[in-house]
Amino acid sequence: MSSGVGNSASASVASARQVPPLASFTTLRVGGAPQRMLAVDSYEQAIQTLADLEESSSAYLPLGGGSNLVVTDADIDMTVVWMRNADVDVIAETSEAVIVEVGAGAHWDEFVAECVRRGWSGIECLSGIPGTVGATPIQNVGAYGAQVSDLIETVHVWDRSSRTVRELSNAECGFGYRTSVFKSARRQDGSPEQVVLTVTFRLSRSPSSAPVRYPELATALDCSLGETADLLSVRTAVMSLRATKGMLLDDADHDTWSVGSFFINPVVPKAVADALPDTAPRWPVANSELVKLSAAWLVAVVKQQPRKLWRWLERFEMRLRALTQCSCRLSPSSSALASD
Repeated sequence: MSSGVGNSASASVASARQVPPLASFTTLRVGGAPQRMLAVDSYEQAIQTLADLEESSSAYLPLGGGSNLVVTDADIDMTVVWMRNADVDVIAETSEAVIVEVGAGAHWDEFVAECVRRGWSGIECLSGIPGTVGATPIQNVGAYGAQVSDLIETVHVWDRSSRTVRELSNAECGFGYRTSVFKSARRQDGSPEQVVLTVTFRLSRSPSSAPVRYPELATALDCSLGETADLLSVRTAVMSLRATKGMLLDDADHDTWSVGSFFINPVVPKAVADALPDTAPRWPVANSELVKLSAAWLVAVVKQQPRKLWRWLERFEMRLRALTQCSCRLSPSSSALASD
């Protein structure tokens, strides 16, 4: 490469003929070859590489585990920055807690497994989620009653506007249900305004899990909601539940090649939730009159009893409002309704 970025010592660079297609890096196995790929293996490399790209006004896309990317199979006129900085550093610890800073390129589930092995509690319900640590604050990743925003202390980012490294507190991250300031702040080309460099977590030192909050998991563990369980038992149960749903990536099983669950549970007024049957899963939203419903339950009912669900939703003029919050738009077809 003849450009200053291509010749930078801050990252290893593949030549145009050597750049592999992104299909080699995405969990959907799709994606053409980028113009070039820069692999960064340390915090310092990442900062220098991103600074060089900003200086040259080069369009770029940060890449972690490729589990949230759907990319055209055509060649891509963009530089891909492959975040491989994976250090795990204990910043502080007491007899009750540990604060650990993790590089954005660390494999998420390997980090979770290491936490369980070390007796660091709080993160075990997030076992089996694909991708890297740097992606977790962007989506405020959550599963089985846990979410990373409950554990994150700070996030170090490369701020593209100021071209500086910033440390954001938990409050400054703007966490919400499956969202954050990192997800909402995007450039016109879709690339992020801030690139996550490291994430710092506060975890408990305990052989027991955080209180179990998810009914399905409590059933699998044979415990009551609010009780705790052995860390490894919780991780094993979560992995088993995910496996039964095809949610554990397996190179040999094409049915698991996905970007994970893209449905967002709809948050609706309590009056709407009250119109649904008692069997409909629901969770009160703290400090509000809102209730979170289960998108999976809604979709299942649409498939099995579409007319009934539409009657419930139409009572409160929520048919489209509730379902479009699931990140998809559903409308009853004549063939679907005829089966009810």
